[in-house]
Formats: sequence, structure tokens, C-alpha cells
Amino acid sequence: MTKSELISGFNTDYVAGPLALFFLVENAVIINIFTTVLFLGFLTSSLVLCIISLTFTTKLTHTSKTDAQVETV
Repeated sequence: MTKSELISGFNTDYVAGPLALFFLVENAVIINIFTTVLFLGFLTSSLVLCIISLTFTTKLTHTSKTDAQVETV
């Protein structure tokens, strides 16, 4: 196994199309929040929900990335 395979991990297994979809799905919750805010308007209650959702999503994404890094090592 080469050094680049150890560093990039799952990037070596996917080609451009599936890799782009992988990163898009990873951020799907954030994309959905912004789309909802754009179409429904930016209300005060939406702001609170947006902040809570972004905080949870950031923690969830960070946790899943560190778990994936631990599994590859």
C-alpha cells in the first residue's frame, strides 16, 4: 500500500462521479436547510432551527469523519 492510499483513504476507491455524490450526500442536511430557508423565507423560528440543525450536523459530520479515519488506520 502506498503512502497516498493511506492518506486519502476512500478517495482512492471512487472515481470522479461517485466521489462527488459521496461528498454531496455528506452535506445533504445542510443543503436541505439552506434550500428550505430560501423557499420559505428567513423567519426568526427558522433561524433558531437553522442554528440548531447546523450545530448538530457539524458535530455529526465531525464524528463520522473521525470514526472513518479510525477505521482506516
